[in-house]
Amino acid sequence: MLSVDLLPGYTPTLNDAFTVLNAGTRTGVFNQFSYPSNVVSMQLSNSPTSVLLGVTNVIPPPEVTPTLSVQIQGGGLQICWPTSSNVTYRVEFSLDLSSTNWTALSGNITATNNTTCFTDSLGASNRFFRVRLSP
Repeated sequence: MLSVDLLPGYTPTLNDAFTVLNAGTRTGVFNQFSYPSNVVSMQLSNSPTSVLLGVTNVIPPPEVTPTLSVQIQGGGLQICWPTSSNVTYRVEFSLDLSSTNWTALSGNITATNNTTCFTDSLGASNRFFRVRLSP
């Protein structure tokens, strides 16, 4: 049996090929073959002197939609979201989701770590918020 694992953080690219075995003369084949099928598809090929492993498909990772954390703090609504350091974001609001008019709140925010928070004062009307990467 041949079992293939990938190092953490490593994903091969389509058509990558790896030599698994080199020999003066090779006989026999692996009776079973396993690999991380949720990441890639692979195929073994045998020659008289080697066994090769080819990457036939790379499965893209699922899209991750960041989640906003919202809580009432004092007289305001605190919104927190996952960020990348030194990336600039803009918090915007609208009074309804069907609107194309979103209003920016308090300018741009440049993240300094992996979570950034913004506090908006509580108002009399409902507001919908979104966080955008700032150009």
